[in-house]
Amino acid sequence: MSEITRQASSIPLFRERVLNHWLNQLGQAMHSATGTALLVWAGAALLWLFSLQNADPDQMGNFGLLSVLPLPYFVALGLLIINTTIILNQQKVPEYVFLLHVVLLIFIIHGTPQILYGTLRYSWAWKHIGIIEYIQRHGTVDPTISSLPAYHNWPGFFTLNAFIVQVAGLKNALSFAGWSPVFFNLIDLGALLLIYRSCTRDRRLVGLGIWFFFITNWVGQDYFSPQATGYFLHLVILGICLTWFKTTPLPRRHAIRHWLRSERLTARAYKLLYLSRRAEMPVFQATPAQRIGLVGILTLFFMTIASSHQLTPVMTIASLGGLVLVFRLSIRSLPAIYGIMAVLWIVYMAVPFLTPTVESFIEALGNPAENAQLIDLSLASVDQQIVAMIGRSLTLCVMALAGLGMLRYLVRGYLNLSFIVLIGAPVSTMAMNTYGGEIIFRVYLFALPFLAFFIATLFYPSLKVGRSLWTVVLPAVLSVLLLTGLLFAYYGKDRQYYFAEDEVAASEYLYSIAPPNSLIIEGSRSYASQHQNYELYTYVAIDREPWESQQEIINDPVNVMTRWMSNRAYAGSFLIITRSQKAAIEMVGSMPDNQAIYDLEDALLASGRFKAIFRSPNAVVLVLDQDPHLRP
Repeated sequence: MSEITRQASSIPLFRERVLNHWLNQLGQAMHSATGTALLVWAGAALLWLFSLQNADPDQMGNFGLLSVLPLPYFVALGLLIINTTIILNQQKVPEYVFLLHVVLLIFIIHGTPQILYGTLRYSWAWKHIGIIEYIQRHGTVDPTISSLPAYHNWPGFFTLNAFIVQVAGLKNALSFAGWSPVFFNLIDLGALLLIYRSCTRDRRLVGLGIWFFFITNWVGQDYFSPQATGYFLHLVILGICLTWFKTTPLPRRHAIRHWLRSERLTARAYKLLYLSRRAEMPVFQATPAQRIGLVGILTLFFMTIASSHQLTPVMTIASLGGLVLVFRLSIRSLPAIYGIMAVLWIVYMAVPFLTPTVESFIEALGNPAENAQLIDLSLASVDQQIVAMIGRSLTLCVMALAGLGMLRYLVRGYLNLSFIVLIGAPVSTMAMNTYGGEIIFRVYLFALPFLAFFIATLFYPSLKVGRSLWTVVLPAVLSVLLLTGLLFAYYGKDRQYYFAEDEVAASEYLYSIAPPNSLIIEGSRSYASQHQNYELYTYVAIDREPWESQQEIINDPVNVMTRWMSNRAYAGSFLIITRSQKAAIEMVGSMPDNQAIYDLEDALLASGRFKAIFRSPNAVVLVLDQDPHLRP
């Protein structure tokens, strides 16, 4: 008993010693550069959280969420920028401190909308919820379905999330979908670390490249979507290939001469390959068993991409093919194998979707100039034209800065040929399709990790360069400018992307009462739509109708809507108008008169022929007062 008592009494003493040890460590840290950095980090985090108390998304103006964010929000970002550029130049500050700054940046930029809105952002995200809900009800997908068919032909993302919902015992994916931008950016951080560490040991270069990536990624493809998942897996595939499958021997000089047919070109090509080797210093060895396991992971990830998204497999194959061409991928057959896998998926699984789109694909094939044409903004509101121009200008600035970084890197004797190829590979997809007028922005998205790296080489072209005050001041100033562009481009359209709680309630009420084979008329598609029993209804968006039809509605709204909603071909007819729909019409200019959607609602309510079955400050659901569907 005495021995047991003695051991028991020593436990509190042990705990006290451990506690004292960590308190001493903490005290020492607080008097060091690390402690100072952590204090500033904590101050920025608290300032950000405090700022959200005074931000009201219902008061958003012409520049979206940016117009309601208070001054402390921007001060928090300023502190984060200054602190980050300082710690990148301090060798004694551990890397985890920098990573904490990137994590906080991700939460500030991508977590702010979710905290303030409390509802799922983007109308397309709600449609993705609807596909998952379909799988929950039916246990499968329908490749021949007429509504949102692409998702049923590439269902990997939706099937995975339906499984997660079922295993977790959740009602639907809304429980976690709102935090997807934060989640995807956090895991992208890990993928970027893998990619950048494959080519340099300079942690300043790695850190600044990551920093520039997150303050220039304005495209908005990080929400709850197959693209966000495919993008992360694409980055991981590249990271694995660049890390463990890059150490191929240089080709023999006569092999290059065989293809180029010119001694001068051969000499230049050989020098180019040699210079690029100097940039790729780290070598990571893997045993044969590990390599087999890594190939299995690569294949699994690509299968997931090929079954989830149409564009990402093309980007991955083009990128791997480029690495093979410049002798930077030891598994030279990998692009061909993945190309066959992608084609097999299309041939055996996605034919119902592909068949009617073949003609448009052939028309777009080989027309990169036409495919790269940007969306026409001539009808958009002035503020939205400004937002779009800022986003496009940010893209051009990133490309220009990356070009300057490449030149400075080359002057120092380095040429990261792998990264240059990975910038160029996505450009090849512009010759294949317009992708709904977004192909140029998707090209930017897939090239951005490598563009951001070269922007960082503008300040840290080698280990011996970049030790002065200017490498703190200039990156900080540039970060402020780039982040300003990001905030305009990323937040500037949120009047149509934000759905207030009563707007969501109106949509949920509509789907709870609308019988199958109902007609659902919408002002626009920009609201919480198609997330429940979506395939059972016919949808008509007024702002997508021909301008002649829209003008007819403007001239005689009551009679036109009466005619539409008294169609006996439908089991029920409903008209839903929300604040976000009105905002979208105003911002995009998708109707001849932006006031028309307001006038339509007022005219129908004043006519006596329609009644509101749901009405709130931000939404209304209307039916015919004497619904012909209910007559005997």
